[in-house]
Amino acid sequence: MLPGSRETLFSAIRENPWIAEKADVRRIHEAVGPKGLKKLLHDRCETGDCAVLDDVAFAKQSAGELWLALKRDGDTWHGFESMPAARIAEEDPARFDALVESMRYATPEQCRRLQYRPLSDRSEFARAAADRGGEARSLPGEAR
Repeated sequence: MLPGSRETLFSAIRENPWIAEKADVRRIHEAVGPKGLKKLLHDRCETGDCAVLDDVAFAKQSAGELWLALKRDGDTWHGFESMPAARIAEEDPARFDALVESMRYATPEQCRRLQYRPLSDRSEFARAAADRGGEARSLPGEAR
């Protein structure tokens, strides 16, 4: 992790209301590769605990199984989505690996706009919307 970015990561985590109310953010665990990240997500984690892999981090939220996904932009970190990261990693490790890799290769702006998801996930969400009677819309830059 870059010098100084540890404090900005703490600040970004504390900005999330599901974490700020319940936690004294104090533990950041750096993962070595995707397997290390999955292990950290399954370890006994408390609200505010954070697992970092390069420029992507997941902070445990107090709302059940949700984790806040964060992306580093220089020395600054930004939260961009809440997701059941540990459950996805356990139930579908290949999907989790693709999700994390897409976050790592996406720009911070793409993450903030939620345009980082692998095409297989995008298609899944579009199918679910269509099944509910909604319109299956493409994300910007994605072919229908």
